[in-house]
Amino acid sequence: MARTLSSRDLEILKKMVPELDTNNFKPGFRSILPPVSKHFSTSASDFRLRLDRLSGPELAYLIDLIFQGEECLTCLADEYLDILLEKIRRDISSEKANDLVEFLGYLQEE
Repeated sequence: MARTLSSRDLEILKKMVPELDTNNFKPGFRSILPPVSKHFSTSASDFRLRLDRLSGPELAYLIDLIFQGEECLTCLADEYLDILLEKIRRDISSEKANDLVEFLGYLQEE
Protein backbone atom coordinates (compact mmCIF):
# COMPACT_ATOMS: atom_id res chain seq x y z
CA MET A 1 0.00 0.00 0.00
CA ALA A 2 1.39 3.40 -0.98
CA ARG A 3 1.93 5.99 1.71
CA THR A 4 3.57 9.33 2.19
CA LEU A 5 6.54 9.30 4.53
CA SER A 6 5.79 11.01 7.83
CA SER A 7 8.20 13.24 9.74
CA ARG A 8 9.05 10.22 11.94
CA ASP A 9 9.74 8.16 8.81
CA LEU A 10 12.05 10.89 7.52
CA GLU A 11 13.88 10.96 10.87
CA ILE A 12 14.48 7.22 10.63
CA LEU A 13 15.52 7.52 6.99
CA LYS A 14 17.98 10.29 7.92
CA LYS A 15 19.39 8.16 10.73
CA MET A 16 19.94 5.25 8.35
CA VAL A 17 21.17 7.47 5.51
CA PRO A 18 22.94 10.41 7.17
CA GLU A 19 24.39 11.50 3.82
CA LEU A 20 20.85 12.24 2.59
CA ASP A 21 19.89 15.92 2.82
CA THR A 22 16.30 15.54 4.01
CA ASN A 23 15.89 19.32 4.23
CA ASN A 24 16.04 19.58 0.44
CA PHE A 25 14.67 16.11 -0.25
CA LYS A 26 11.25 15.57 -1.77
CA PRO A 27 10.68 11.92 -0.90
CA GLY A 28 9.41 9.79 -3.73
CA PHE A 29 9.79 6.72 -1.54
CA ARG A 30 6.74 4.96 -0.13
CA SER A 31 8.74 2.82 2.32
CA ILE A 32 12.02 3.12 4.20
CA LEU A 33 13.77 -0.24 4.09
CA PRO A 34 13.65 -1.01 0.33
CA PRO A 35 15.22 2.29 -0.79
CA VAL A 36 17.85 2.06 1.94
CA SER A 37 18.75 -1.44 0.77
CA LYS A 38 18.61 -0.71 -2.98
CA HIS A 39 19.68 2.91 -3.37
CA PHE A 40 21.92 3.74 -0.43
CA SER A 41 23.50 0.53 0.88
CA THR A 42 26.58 -0.56 -1.01
CA SER A 43 26.42 -4.13 0.28
CA ALA A 44 24.63 -6.40 2.74
CA SER A 45 27.17 -5.49 5.42
CA ASP A 46 26.53 -1.80 4.77
CA PHE A 47 22.78 -2.43 5.10
CA ARG A 48 23.46 -4.17 8.43
CA LEU A 49 25.43 -1.15 9.66
CA ARG A 50 22.65 1.21 8.60
CA LEU A 51 20.02 -0.96 10.29
CA ASP A 52 22.13 -1.13 13.46
CA ARG A 53 21.80 2.66 13.81
CA LEU A 54 18.14 2.21 14.76
CA SER A 55 17.04 2.13 18.38
CA GLY A 56 14.64 -0.50 19.69
CA PRO A 57 11.64 1.86 19.51
CA GLU A 58 12.51 2.88 15.93
CA LEU A 59 12.80 -0.75 14.90
CA ALA A 60 9.52 -1.58 16.67
CA TYR A 61 7.86 1.30 14.77
CA LEU A 62 9.06 -0.16 11.45
CA ILE A 63 7.83 -3.62 12.46
CA ASP A 64 4.41 -2.17 13.25
CA LEU A 65 4.34 -0.52 9.82
CA ILE A 66 5.19 -3.88 8.20
CA PHE A 67 2.32 -5.62 10.00
CA GLN A 68 -0.02 -2.78 8.99
CA GLY A 69 1.02 -3.23 5.36
CA GLU A 70 2.53 0.26 5.20
CA GLU A 71 6.21 -0.72 5.02
CA CYS A 72 6.90 -2.87 1.98
CA LEU A 73 9.44 -5.66 2.09
CA THR A 74 8.65 -7.30 -1.25
CA CYS A 75 11.56 -5.48 -2.89
CA LEU A 76 14.01 -6.54 -0.18
CA ALA A 77 16.47 -9.22 -1.31
CA ASP A 78 16.43 -12.37 0.83
CA GLU A 79 19.88 -11.60 2.22
CA TYR A 80 18.68 -8.19 3.41
CA LEU A 81 15.51 -9.67 4.88
CA ASP A 82 17.66 -12.16 6.79
CA ILE A 83 19.66 -9.23 8.20
CA LEU A 84 16.45 -7.49 9.25
CA LEU A 85 15.18 -10.65 10.95
CA GLU A 86 18.50 -11.09 12.79
CA LYS A 87 18.24 -7.50 14.04
CA ILE A 88 14.67 -8.07 15.21
CA ARG A 89 15.68 -11.29 17.01
CA ARG A 90 18.60 -9.55 18.68
CA ASP A 91 16.97 -6.22 19.60
CA ILE A 92 13.28 -7.02 19.98
CA SER A 93 12.55 -10.76 20.33
CA SER A 94 12.70 -14.09 18.53
CA GLU A 95 8.93 -14.28 18.83
CA LYS A 96 8.47 -11.00 16.92
CA ALA A 97 10.90 -12.18 14.22
CA ASN A 98 9.03 -15.48 13.93
CA ASP A 99 5.72 -13.61 13.72
CA LEU A 100 7.14 -11.57 10.86
CA VAL A 101 8.41 -14.69 9.08
CA GLU A 102 4.93 -16.19 9.37
CA PHE A 103 3.27 -12.93 8.29
CA LEU A 104 5.44 -12.73 5.20
CA GLY A 105 5.18 -16.44 4.44
CA TYR A 106 8.96 -16.36 4.30
CA LEU A 107 11.03 -19.52 4.50
CA GLN A 108 14.55 -19.04 5.76
CA GLU A 109 17.35 -21.39 4.90
CA GLU A 110 18.86 -22.65 8.12
